[in-house]
Amino acid sequence: MTEKRKIILCVSLVVLCVAARFVVGAFSLNYVDFRNFLATGEIAASGRNVYAEQKFYNYGPAFFILLGWLYKVASHFPNVALVFKLMLVAVLTLADLLIARLVAKKSSLTWGLVFFLNPLSFLTVSYLSQFDGLAVACAAYGISYIEDSAENERFTINDAAGIVLLSMSLIIKHIMWAFPMWLLMSRRINTRKKFLYAFVPVLLFLMSFAPYWSTGQQGIISNVFLYRSRNNLPLFGLDILHRIINHLPVFSRSIADPYGMEFLPFHRYLFAVYALFMLAGAYTFRYEDIDNNFLLYTISAVCFASAISMQYLSIPCMALIILFRKKSLLYFPLMGTILFGKHMVKIVMVWTLLLYIICYCRHKTHRT
Repeated sequence: MTEKRKIILCVSLVVLCVAARFVVGAFSLNYVDFRNFLATGEIAASGRNVYAEQKFYNYGPAFFILLGWLYKVASHFPNVALVFKLMLVAVLTLADLLIARLVAKKSSLTWGLVFFLNPLSFLTVSYLSQFDGLAVACAAYGISYIEDSAENERFTINDAAGIVLLSMSLIIKHIMWAFPMWLLMSRRINTRKKFLYAFVPVLLFLMSFAPYWSTGQQGIISNVFLYRSRNNLPLFGLDILHRIINHLPVFSRSIADPYGMEFLPFHRYLFAVYALFMLAGAYTFRYEDIDNNFLLYTISAVCFASAISMQYLSIPCMALIILFRKKSLLYFPLMGTILFGKHMVKIVMVWTLLLYIICYCRHKTHRT
């Protein structure tokens, strides 16, 4: 196939995939998270404090500001929900295209296309309307700006751009909450710079709540910083092990969570277990280049998460394709097949990602 025909084929597939995302999006207006985003957009568009009124918004302010803009535009049309959903799909699809561009740059055009066409990212954007890809895209481009100058002493415009994008990623959705720890432990970053890379994004993330603090203090504390998802620690997802742990005397008394679900006190400690796993990952990969460090972080963040939701399946896709190429193709049909089997997702996804991490470590050991 000639280069020209290859480009035409790629463009055609991208256009078809984009169109399909809009079609699926148009027929999935009743998904619960989308209805919450729509309500959040209405609150933001009217100038009210989201943190004071919307208990289901658990992120930084950047995304609800975007939702407010989209709602203002959509409110000029008869079917507000439909227009709002299509614009949201467009924004999230653009984020995926930007990630695909990075994948193509680091691998090839074909692998960039594989990322954009993969069913997990497709369903995350079109059906679930989740914005994890937007946060990952900002972080990925932030890393791409600083990767070439991370070991140099001189602070450049690329360093500044990288810090801004890493900050924006946190303010959109704090997927990268533990990445500062990975940066601080990295042996491939200039000592002075690593503190800037690690602490400035966190500081800006915290400062982003300041305009909403006076009337939204309780919501910010309860729904963002103390938010506890349906902790289901996938590493202990196997029923028999889970039941044994829960019946130990120290964990035997049940408690109720904010959603009315009953949990055992053991779940209080799951986030601490998650943090320990992430600390171990930071130490294990401390000699990696900063770009590989970032990719391995996105895999580890999902693999060791104390709670799992469907949209998490798409977070490691970029990393798996860049690091494993053909081997990554196992992940997409496997996760796509069990996408709606929630209990199986917790088990299979974690052990699959753990095997990828082990394979990477073994390959790295053999190379050195």
